[in-house]
Amino acid sequence: MGVLVELGYPGGRTGCRTPEATRAVAAAAAGTSTLGVTGVAGYEGGLGHHRDAEVLTAVEAWCRQLLDLLGELRSDGVLSGAGLVTAGGSAFPDVVARVFAERPAGVTALLRSGSYITHDHGLYAELSPFTASAASPYALRPALELWARVLSRPEPELALLGLGRRDAGFDSGLPIPDLVRTRDGKLLPGNELLVTQLNDQHAYLEVAPEHPLAPGDLVRLGISHPCTTLDRWRHLVLLDDDDRVLDVISTFF
Repeated sequence: MGVLVELGYPGGRTGCRTPEATRAVAAAAAGTSTLGVTGVAGYEGGLGHHRDAEVLTAVEAWCRQLLDLLGELRSDGVLSGAGLVTAGGSAFPDVVARVFAERPAGVTALLRSGSYITHDHGLYAELSPFTASAASPYALRPALELWARVLSRPEPELALLGLGRRDAGFDSGLPIPDLVRTRDGKLLPGNELLVTQLNDQHAYLEVAPEHPLAPGDLVRLGISHPCTTLDRWRHLVLLDDDDRVLDVISTFF
């Protein structure tokens, strides 16, 4: 069975903490009769949550360390085949790709940047190098949206939505309103609205007293960090640009 050995870093969530420890694990795996070391893996996303120079430098240095480790395993004679190197969360895929482009001939590079599929309105809208604000030809647009009905407006500056922690992730920020569809079909901007807290099945929405939002209206919300919203839904509806249903997608978490 082919396996990858993982290089981590101090405080990281997985992986050996040093290249030396990783090489020892690789040697142990290669010494068995059932395992073959096919490459190296890692996850750089925990090195920082900003795109400042210090974080980008740390990510680049770690990626180079991962490539160097692959070369050392080849020199040690414990690598089966040309080798594979894999990393790349959704925050720094540009740095990972740039460094991995320097890999030796024959080595396969694999990026694991899952959030490109839906992107978001919060965490990765700020971190990703491929947002619209970056003027990139590969700009990403948020594709995951939630709709919630206004259940009540008990106070001039408060409305309650039928959406809560059971429906939307909140680990990296609360849902972000961006559009209102009134009961008579009119579309109104929603960027003046603000979700201030979530209960299990309700969202507290801060509203300007003069805003016409009323019970029965629908509010469209963006999300931050797609993973923790996707795992709340067994099925997602795929729409075209005119909001016509094209397909139903099953999720597996």
